[in-house]
Amino acid sequence: MAAYRVRVRTGTAPAAGTSDAIAVTLVGTRGSSPRTVLDRWGPDFHCGAVHKGPCRGLPESSWYLESVTVWGQRGDSAGDSAGDDSDDSGDSAGDNDPDDVTHLGPFHFPCYRWLEGYGTWELPEGTANVPPLSPEYVVQHWQEDAFFGEQFLSGVNPVLLRRCPRLPPKFPVTPPMVAPSLGPGTSLQREMESDIDIFGVSPQLSQEPGPDSPIFLPGDPPWLWALAKAWVRSADFHVHEGLTHLLRAHLLGEVFALATLRQLAPQHPLFKAVALGRRGLLALVARGLRALRWRSLVLPRDLRHRGVAATKRHHFGNDATKVWGAIRRYVSGVLALYYPSDVAVQEDPELQAWVWEIFKRGFLGRQRSGVPSHLDSVRGLVTFVTTVIYTCSAHHAATNSGQRPLGHFPELHFTEPGPRLLIRRFRRRLRRISRGIRARNAALERPYPYLDPENIENSVAI
Repeated sequence: MAAYRVRVRTGTAPAAGTSDAIAVTLVGTRGSSPRTVLDRWGPDFHCGAVHKGPCRGLPESSWYLESVTVWGQRGDSAGDSAGDDSDDSGDSAGDNDPDDVTHLGPFHFPCYRWLEGYGTWELPEGTANVPPLSPEYVVQHWQEDAFFGEQFLSGVNPVLLRRCPRLPPKFPVTPPMVAPSLGPGTSLQREMESDIDIFGVSPQLSQEPGPDSPIFLPGDPPWLWALAKAWVRSADFHVHEGLTHLLRAHLLGEVFALATLRQLAPQHPLFKAVALGRRGLLALVARGLRALRWRSLVLPRDLRHRGVAATKRHHFGNDATKVWGAIRRYVSGVLALYYPSDVAVQEDPELQAWVWEIFKRGFLGRQRSGVPSHLDSVRGLVTFVTTVIYTCSAHHAATNSGQRPLGHFPELHFTEPGPRLLIRRFRRRLRRISRGIRARNAALERPYPYLDPENIENSVAI
């Protein structure tokens, strides 16, 4: 049996305290504790000194929560209850300290934000962690060409790589230039025509072939070749952070969320189903938005358009396709409960207003973007909603790495048996995908964990 002490810290800003009822639940790998009320009567969570709800008829008051810290003891004398520790006394749980008692923690749960209204906020434990591709590995292998190339295939920006069936006219690479890198028994043309593997062509630093636009090769002096690769990685970093991550995950996520809040009533099924240098950056994002096309957001279309749908060793594409399929089946099942026909989609004014706002506000009403301005079929609605959820969850996880597991919803909006059954099936499907990915990763020197459903958050949180 284990007992835990909980210390809650309120911010020091004026009016940071609250008179609302505060309770805490500890969630671990073996279960969760009962909800334990922490406050007493009145504004005891004041400066200096997580469910938040009404307290004896008092009006709601905001609360700035800094952090929660938990200590624990496991053993015969540890007791079986959790309590609050708001006096910073530092006393240990239990009166005895026998040798068989195991001390747990401290575990820190940072928050540092205002909690408005009533509800439950999930605070993940704050210990930093890294995926299996650790810094240590990068230190050992960062100069290797194979590792450099794999970052474009299965790194943090895997959505730009395209199959190259022929060399661009502004890229005057000849077969002899790359023959030493390809090895015997093949050629540049054969590799470009191959259906098995993919070879990305590094972008040029200038666009006009000639003496002022050199082509760097692995046979160049080592540090010259390393510098050329560093320039390419730098360019990829700016595109990744500005477009792949910020624009396609965060900013589009805000568009979807705002349109949901403004156009859909809380009772609408889609309200319950969807998850949610400065000048240079803004210019890059604006340029990226102008070039953004709907097909690049719909995963199966994007993989086919880039020619990588059937590429082996493309762990992003393989894992993303499975996650996309699970999300689509869940979305299709839920929407079938509320939209029995295409006419039902066409005649839902809230739904059409939601789609129109995303098209008009988020994509600036650009017809050439391919973003739907209205929906006239159940199939189109399923694709649209799947794209929204995938963009705000799996796409963000692949380009940022994860927090809260996909399919685990902190707010229980659906109360009907049908949707709740579909949620349970969705979770089982995700668990099967997770087991398959982990089994594959166990045999890989450099695992690809980013689209393991256990690492995909429900929505964009950071």
